[in-house]
Amino acid sequence: MLERPEDLREDELLRMLGEWGLGDVSLRYAAVGFGDHHWVAEADRRWFVTVADLVTKGDTLDGLRAAMDTAHELRGRDGLDFVVAPLPTPAGQTVRPLGPRYAVSVFPFLDGVSGEFGREWTPRERADVLGLLAVLHRQRPPAAAPVLRPELGLRGLLEKALAGSLQWAEGPFSDPARNLLREYAPVLRQRLAEFDALVTGLDGAPVVTHGEPHPGNLLSHDGGYALVDWDTAGLAPHDRGGAPTTWPATPRSPGGPRTRPRCPSTACAGIWRRRACTRTGSARRTSVPRTWRRAGTAWWRRCGTSPTSGEPRPPRKE
Repeated sequence: MLERPEDLREDELLRMLGEWGLGDVSLRYAAVGFGDHHWVAEADRRWFVTVADLVTKGDTLDGLRAAMDTAHELRGRDGLDFVVAPLPTPAGQTVRPLGPRYAVSVFPFLDGVSGEFGREWTPRERADVLGLLAVLHRQRPPAAAPVLRPELGLRGLLEKALAGSLQWAEGPFSDPARNLLREYAPVLRQRLAEFDALVTGLDGAPVVTHGEPHPGNLLSHDGGYALVDWDTAGLAPHDRGGAPTTWPATPRSPGGPRTRPRCPSTACAGIWRRRACTRTGSARRTSVPRTWRRAGTAWWRRCGTSPTSGEPRPPRKE
């Protein structure tokens, strides 16, 4: 996030960092990323501190902890160096709550060059990242890994809006949004039906997935690549994590249709990200304003532009 949270004091964050043994550090706010707040903590070395806004992310503390524990085990137990995993406290906790809204994790600071959201992969990058994902898919699932079901988050809200029964919040974009939904309702219903058909065709055992292996979460480091932002990690069909977000079509074969590349570990039928799944057993009630903030987050992550102004999103830096 580009701005500091107004309701979070740095002295409170410093006290929390004491649980990692980092009480005597200087903090510098890092205006990078989207959805979380970041600081660089520095003493004799540097650490990357992430403060997750659970309200904006639409996540729960237990859900975030499960994902972070998954990343920690993948790196510690399985030795996956490309997993940028959180550092645990001496008590073994990868996430600590900071009030009712925020959650803190601490990561090693890596010097590297981060990718940019929305940029298309080069053939070399695509091959390298697919290699990482193939290794990830072959790992034994960590005990903490959340099981993710292929469902559309907030689908009930969308269907209520399409049916005209949603109670809208009053705001400058309410009328334009209602008009767009009304205009494109047939198309949206068709896409929902297509999604349901794709889910019906999913098969195979679930594998460990990152959830968002796009260029914005890729860090060039120490002659290779590292994947950051493991808060979307979980067990799911390989389709969810077996392909990067941006896939150019491969050349059309003689007399045949245009096809998409396949994951080297398992055949990937398409792109399935966390936005189209929910954790097993989870259920959350949200207000309309909060729902639209989360919808805007998903749009910005997917399209690289503001859902309201159309302005490009600033490139992510780690």
